[in-house]
Amino acid sequence: MNRWVLIFCMFFVCPVGSGSEPLDQARVLKYFDFEERQRGNVEDLPMDWVKVEGSGLPHYVNGRLTTDQARSGRYSFRFDLNGGSLLYRYPAGKIKVYPHSNYKVSVWVKTDPLPNARARLTAYLTDQDQRTIVSSITHSQPFVSDKEGWSRLEIELQAPEQAVWMVLELGLLQPALYEQTSLGRAALFEQDIRVTAWFDDLSIAQVPRANLFCDRPGNIFRRSDPIVLQMRITDRFTDDPVLPTSKSSTRKAKTVHQYNGSILLASEPSDTPRTRAPPRSVSIVLPDLKAGWYRTDFN
Repeated sequence: MNRWVLIFCMFFVCPVGSGSEPLDQARVLKYFDFEERQRGNVEDLPMDWVKVEGSGLPHYVNGRLTTDQARSGRYSFRFDLNGGSLLYRYPAGKIKVYPHSNYKVSVWVKTDPLPNARARLTAYLTDQDQRTIVSSITHSQPFVSDKEGWSRLEIELQAPEQAVWMVLELGLLQPALYEQTSLGRAALFEQDIRVTAWFDDLSIAQVPRANLFCDRPGNIFRRSDPIVLQMRITDRFTDDPVLPTSKSSTRKAKTVHQYNGSILLASEPSDTPRTRAPPRSVSIVLPDLKAGWYRTDFN
């Protein structure tokens, strides 16, 4: 152990600033406030939303724009059940995404007391031909209001190389469509009758993606080698991003070095800058460390 510095690194990819704080409006790709009467929509449904048909989705239950509840403005998207489930989709071909980018989808929801049914937000990606990328399908947790007022559902997706379009779904679902069971068609689920949910302020935003790594197999350095870590961020909305960061290395749960500050990230070449998020990176040089195991992360 006298010749080696072993860095056990929390090397990971994560969205930067992915908490519940408001996002810069420049990052919002699409926003649904459902205030569509003033934009000339006189139909019951929000523009371009399509009702999904299939097993457990009866034709006689529907959603509509309503003024009886709204988180902001006057209107929300109301779902009414009379048995069965209800699902509406904003289809492919309308929200464009970029490979290797991260996206946050959020919506505010309010429900009646629901013993069985649950509200759910879903998003997934498709390729250029609008074929679903199955690995991208992401659901929020099935939701029911436990108090008066509105609650926020939120999910995140990372776009693979072939991703071109995003699809959104809002649903008020009975247990048969959201619960896992090993009984298959033999499973019996109770249903809620005549219950309602409201959705409002649905947004889709691109968020930066950060990655911490090094170029050494197993993250092992010789005692005489400089210890250099790489930090990379992918963010197509910013040409010269500055990443506020705190990085620390620890040994036996004791901090031995910590970096605090802002890092100006240099751009790396990109062969298709208009269709992919250009990565930017910086090198972080650690001071001389004694031989041993260390852990490093950033927040």
